Amino acid sequence: MGQAMIIHPHQPEPPQADPQLQMLATPPPPRERLEFYRREIFNETGNLSSRTNAYLTA
Repeated sequence: MGQAMIIHPHQPEPPQADPQLQMLATPPPPRERLEFYRREIFNETGNLSSRTNAYLTA
């Protein structure tokens, strides 16, 4: 059995450009992205250090 085609009398409306979605869809500049990952790495390193210290003192 072949693929069925759906015949529709109207063309669908194009999606409306939402400025909020466009802001989320565009990637941040490289500097901003670099600073974000630096903060994340610093935060995760601190979390790991705290867990290690808690484990070693227990």
